[in-house]
Amino acid sequence: MGNEPFQMVTDNYRRPLSGKEKAAILLGELGGSAESVFEYLSTAELKKLRKSLRSLGKRVVWPDETAVLQESHEWGLRKGLTRPIHTDSEIAAFIKTSEKAEKESGIRDMMRKNPDAIAQALSAWLKEDS
Repeated sequence: MGNEPFQMVTDNYRRPLSGKEKAAILLGELGGSAESVFEYLSTAELKKLRKSLRSLGKRVVWPDETAVLQESHEWGLRKGLTRPIHTDSEIAAFIKTSEKAEKESGIRDMMRKNPDAIAQALSAWLKEDS
């Protein structure tokens, strides 16, 4: 046993997502409307994304999806592409739209207006793992 630190593992533990996983989750959230982003990505990046999507499959859990959407929103705020969410009702509305694929979410709106910005975010996440 020695001097090893004690680490408790709980059901709530989630490992950090890799950049490729985050990119795949965001791309999955954007769905078929993400095609406008593809022209801003290199062939190598598109290959990595396809591989990540296949690897991830349907194993996306809600907390991971929420974390990716939150990080995307914060990135959009820093770039001046989205507006801040201030009230509990605004936060609830943001979460509700991200839960319902048929409704328009802030991230889809950002993608329609600035597909190159979404491509930059995907590229940055893909480079995290290099």
